Amino acid sequence: MNNEYTTIGLYDHNADSYNLVKSSFASGNDVVAIVHATGTGKSYNALQLAYDNKNKKIIYVVPSNGIIEHINNIIEDNPNLDLNRDFPNLEFRTYQSFISLSEDEIADINCDLLILDEFHHIGAPVWGARINTLIETHPDMKIFGMTAYTVRDRGTSYERDMANPDTLELFSGKVESRYDLCDAMIDGVLPKPVYKSAYTNLMELESQLEEKVKKLGASSKEYQQYMSILNDVKKRIHEAPSIPSILKKSIKPNGKYIYFCPPYAEDGTNDIETIKIQAIDWFKQFVPEEDIIIYTSTSEMGGAGKKNRDAFYNDVNLDGENVDNKLRIMFAINQYNEGIHAPNIDGVIMGRGTTSDIVYFEQLGRALAVRGNTKDKFDELEQYSIEQLVSMCKERDIPINDNSSKEELIEKLIAPVVIDLTNNYNFIKNLENNLKERIKDIENNSLGNHRKMKIRDASFDIEIEDQDLFEMLRYVMDRLTLTWNDKYNLAKAYYEHHGNLDVPTRFKTINGYDYDDSGVDLGNWILTQRKVYNGKSYGKLTEEQIKLLESIGMFFENINDVRWNDKYNLAKAYYEHYGNSNIPGTFKTMNGYDYDDSGVNLGTWISRQRQLYKGKGAVKLTEEQIKLLESIGMVFENVFDARWNNNYNLAKAYYEHYGNLNVPITFKTMNGYDYDDSGVNLGIWISRQRQVYNGKGYGKLTEEQIKLLESIGMVFENVLDARWNNNYNLAKAYYEHHGNLNVPVTFKTMNGYDYDDSGINLGSWISDQRRAYIGTRGKITGEQIKLLEGIGMVFGNINDVRWNNNYNLAKAYYEHYGNLNVPITFKTMNGYDYDDSGVNLGTWISVQRRAYNGKGEGKITEEQIKLLEGIGMVFENVFDAKWNNNYILAKAYYEHHGNLNVPITFKTMNGYDYDDSGVNLGTWIRDQRRAYIGARGKITGEQIKLLENIGMTWFSNDVDTKLQHESISTENSKLKKIEIQNRFNSILNNHNDNTLPMKEELNEEFLERLNENKK
Repeated sequence: MNNEYTTIGLYDHNADSYNLVKSSFASGNDVVAIVHATGTGKSYNALQLAYDNKNKKIIYVVPSNGIIEHINNIIEDNPNLDLNRDFPNLEFRTYQSFISLSEDEIADINCDLLILDEFHHIGAPVWGARINTLIETHPDMKIFGMTAYTVRDRGTSYERDMANPDTLELFSGKVESRYDLCDAMIDGVLPKPVYKSAYTNLMELESQLEEKVKKLGASSKEYQQYMSILNDVKKRIHEAPSIPSILKKSIKPNGKYIYFCPPYAEDGTNDIETIKIQAIDWFKQFVPEEDIIIYTSTSEMGGAGKKNRDAFYNDVNLDGENVDNKLRIMFAINQYNEGIHAPNIDGVIMGRGTTSDIVYFEQLGRALAVRGNTKDKFDELEQYSIEQLVSMCKERDIPINDNSSKEELIEKLIAPVVIDLTNNYNFIKNLENNLKERIKDIENNSLGNHRKMKIRDASFDIEIEDQDLFEMLRYVMDRLTLTWNDKYNLAKAYYEHHGNLDVPTRFKTINGYDYDDSGVDLGNWILTQRKVYNGKSYGKLTEEQIKLLESIGMFFENINDVRWNDKYNLAKAYYEHYGNSNIPGTFKTMNGYDYDDSGVNLGTWISRQRQLYKGKGAVKLTEEQIKLLESIGMVFENVFDARWNNNYNLAKAYYEHYGNLNVPITFKTMNGYDYDDSGVNLGIWISRQRQVYNGKGYGKLTEEQIKLLESIGMVFENVLDARWNNNYNLAKAYYEHHGNLNVPVTFKTMNGYDYDDSGINLGSWISDQRRAYIGTRGKITGEQIKLLEGIGMVFGNINDVRWNNNYNLAKAYYEHYGNLNVPITFKTMNGYDYDDSGVNLGTWISVQRRAYNGKGEGKITEEQIKLLEGIGMVFENVFDAKWNNNYILAKAYYEHHGNLNVPITFKTMNGYDYDDSGVNLGTWIRDQRRAYIGARGKITGEQIKLLENIGMTWFSNDVDTKLQHESISTENSKLKKIEIQNRFNSILNNHNDNTLPMKEELNEEFLERLNENKK
């Protein structure tokens, strides 16, 4: 754990990337991104950013509600954090949630910082358009993006890299940190997996090959050779390990696993219910049925899915009963591929074949993610001898070397198991090869000599059942020439199963409809037939072959050409109906002119054609296609395109009517001067032109466009813009109504003085003006300062109302209780009674101490310091209020129970009764033990003495067997020094200061204590 960011709990690699993110924002960049592998803790970077900007309004956008659950769990499980206290202005949203919002509603969202999780999703037409609207209507907003993969729609003509530095995507050239699975394994952040796979279609493949061999003729040499091999394989197939036996060897009877199911269900074959029934039959062969706990999570399940996920996370069944000693299997479809980490799983079962490396490695990341109790497991296993560890490995069928060290054995035991039932073997081998190459580069210093590798061996533990049998069959298969008819029959099987011949290029199969990496490359064969037909490849199709292929739905014209023509005909229908090709970006249709949400996204297709024309896609438009599009009004070189000109004419009409271009951001119009809710959002368009001019938007204004806008009163450098003036007018109304500008930070309004939840957040805006005044956010001009001071604004905050109000509450607390030991969660309206709707006085007191010690964002004046010291404030507080409060609770627990064996989940308000809203005393006691051995935070000698006085034991049986067995190295020396110093403090605590024994006696006593019960 990194010492700089202990509150959130960043690992070193995340701290490094977070520092790069902070530096980039500090240098003036508004958009920053990281690309980190699944399972490496990207969410913690986002939480750290939110924590450090808690006074800003933050929108955190994710692909699914499941990810929101996961992030909330991170916060709830962290004893240092409280969602309401530490993230008061954080709002979670899904990308989907923006779809139902109008441009006005998006423009009205209050947002200073936008966090985009899995940001490749903004490549989706609708989601991307909504996020673009949010960005365009919030020009001062900062944006942070994170993802594991930047490419969307890989392998298609729509492929987009959302961070390609050579394009104009939002995150192009904005990635500050890249950290892949190889990096994570080299740094010890993620473990290497124990990988088990099996070839499961051998009998079917053998049968097919046998039919082909029989056609060779029994007297031929090849027949005798191949049949001998096939007969040998056939005998051994029946003796080969079955899937249940593979699972039995690989799965712990009390383990916790995710089973990835295929995303596209076929009833009775690979739908999730059929898979569950089949899998339970497998598990029942080695685990009693009553000890198998099944969970299900799909995107369609809604609340039922959440209930299943919560139960799975917390190791209970759906009735809430503890099942952590049973086999727990989560069957999931597209629920754990991104952003969600189930805690403390033992591995994954890949029941989903895929040609996508993205999907594969996201699934693998679920197994490798180590946040959870991995360290506790390591500490537990370290108590065992090498012989015991070897025995455990053998019980789980984990391959080991005779000379494996204790650490290597433990690594193997805590490494997650990946059981691949779908022959995705090539992916894991590619990862292993990449890891070996990366390590070689580091060792050769080609990637810098500063990097310290924590990985001992780049080779993975990969075991593939039946590989020898498959190699025998492949030997025969490679020597038998598959005829045209053989491959046609596979294509026919595909057609009969799927209803079309849209075979993916990478699709391989043995039976024609199921993907099998060891099968025939059917996708390439289909492509070759088209090429041969069109004279673009060697060979020739007979008339009979052409008829056969056409009978199963073959289009010899390039399939992309067929699809292109279909969409062109829709665009032509649009043109004939509306007289132009200015198709809105979100327009979907079935007939070309009526909107239909289930139809083709024609607006996106038109936009795509312009990109292809300009060479920005993977394919090119033909001359014929260009002519066809031009014939229906398409303008490719579209500097003064119809849309821009139309909007300019509306702006000109506005100017001629009102004499200015101070267009409200939410103003929509059909004629330029009258508001019309169904019209063009002219306010947003004007804002976009300013952004583009100042290099903050997408695209570029030409000199002619700039002159045209300036001729109608456009001021591009417009500090006193309409939005600021609108907000100022609201503030003025507030002042005239209330007589002050003490606007609550959460106050929203439409008229300036009445609260309206759908209105502008005036409180946040007033706060931003003060921050701009002191230079911590945005800019404010001298004229704006004068305007605000004219309505009672106090910029200097030495004696501002908010600070004085909080001080008066603290003074009331002191006068009532005689101290300022305010609990961190204490809220109040009067200073001494708890009120959940009141001011969080405990947090405010903590902020003052941090400001005094230079650890907070704000500052504290000499006058404020004197005022606080006058009511008993102690700034240099080693025994700070939080530690003292927790110690008092621990003391109460000891006096009530007679020990400090506090359960890890025990929360309390009084020290001895459980209270779910109280302090997590169990976690705090654990943290003190960790601090004692140097593993978390710090603990002083006086704190050690206080805890030992109430029965604290630091180790099991109060003996540190780990220290006795462990060699001190450069890696652990710092921790060991801390522990030994604290151990010595414990010895000193046994003696009175006035009667300390001689140094030699102390040393002897200390050594005896260290070696006590040595094994």
